[in-house]
Amino acid sequence: MDRLWETIRANRRHALRVGLQTAAAVLCVHLVMQRLAPELQSWAVLSALLTIGASADATLHAGLGRIGGALIGAALGLICVALLGSSTLAALLVASVLGNAVGAIRGSLGYAAVLAAIIALDPTPEGGMALSLAGAIVFGSVAGSLASLIVWPVFGRDRAALSLQRALRDCRSFLTLIEHGVGEGDRESREKVNLAFRRNITDLRDRIAETRFTASLPSGVGLHRAAEGAEAFWYALVVLDRVVSVERQDLPDGAVEQLQPVLTRLSSEANRIVDALPTVTAPGKGKPISPDRLREAAGAARDRARSLTAGTARQDRALQALIFALNEIEESLLKLLQVMQPEGEGAPEPPPATA
Repeated sequence: MDRLWETIRANRRHALRVGLQTAAAVLCVHLVMQRLAPELQSWAVLSALLTIGASADATLHAGLGRIGGALIGAALGLICVALLGSSTLAALLVASVLGNAVGAIRGSLGYAAVLAAIIALDPTPEGGMALSLAGAIVFGSVAGSLASLIVWPVFGRDRAALSLQRALRDCRSFLTLIEHGVGEGDRESREKVNLAFRRNITDLRDRIAETRFTASLPSGVGLHRAAEGAEAFWYALVVLDRVVSVERQDLPDGAVEQLQPVLTRLSSEANRIVDALPTVTAPGKGKPISPDRLREAAGAARDRARSLTAGTARQDRALQALIFALNEIEESLLKLLQVMQPEGEGAPEPPPATA
């Protein structure tokens, strides 16, 4: 129940926006079709409802598919009727097979099979009826597309940027848990953060896939690179968490306690970078972020790890894994800074190779 309520709360603006777009599209279709062709109003309304998607990109893609599918389906239906007769099994089979084949080749044209079958089944098909039906579907698709572009428009890249913010905040929460230590309660919290990150990174990939207009952040960096940066940061944290929790007993005595101050400092720098993302992703509002403090914090953490004395080969391997995790965290955060920097403003140089 808590997860359901959290999902509703996180998506309430999205649901409200789609609801307003739907209302606008249906009202437009009703007012026009009631005057021109009330008997085809249901087809136009259905087409509008099926066109409106999660973003303007998805809606336009679906709308173009509906329009193309309707026109192709009408043409297939008329050809089958002309060659095989109206309301015959042969016409129905051929029209359905050809229409579904078109949809199989390009999924967005799935309406082709529906319209082709309807025309083939009509006992007295005429060209005018086919064009009227196709016109109703086309009009509904156009109404849905325009509503999505005019009423509170949100593009795929905007939704992807929101998922990126959430995924990076999950990373920040994970680093905070690592910084605070390990306990039974922390393990449960880690699982929750892990599930949240996986959900948000999946949403991010899905929203990138639906993007049709400029799939990049205002910095000019592509959304795919941004997603890769978030995942790299997460996997670096997973390595660090494994070292200080699962393999904690392999570290020298008191190592985690000695590392906690420098991990706190590194966590603070990660928080600063992640908190800057909502500002940077807003066009015209980004400010360059200096990587110097991050480099200093990561360097201090590495120096502290190197200062620990390994008494056994096992402890040495654990310390090397710890240093590797700290290097990966610094590198992934610097890459994220590069993604987040406004275009034309100094992005950080890649971190120097460390032994």
